[in-house]
Amino acid sequence: MQTQDQFGIVYGAALILGGLLGYFRRGSAISLLFGVLFGAWSLYNAMHPTRQNNVANLAIASVLGVLMLLRFLIGGKWFPALLIVGLSGVQIYRNYPYLK
Repeated sequence: MQTQDQFGIVYGAALILGGLLGYFRRGSAISLLFGVLFGAWSLYNAMHPTRQNNVANLAIASVLGVLMLLRFLIGGKWFPALLIVGLSGVQIYRNYPYLK
């Protein structure tokens, strides 16, 4: 039996928290929708680690990392964009070996 992915749980919780903060601070329904959706998906994958779920977490981290990097480059604000880019980079690094 495999153990839970502790960093994946932190990553998923950060995505959910970010979505909730975006909604309550700025009224962004898109932040709420995608933060909760990707966060819950990432949490599920972290709590049930299989090769397929690790590849899904790699895809989630890659997409969010690129989108938030573009958001930083366009807007110039580092929070929360660079925070998610950093967390996504760690998640990509940790899940990349599962592609092989």
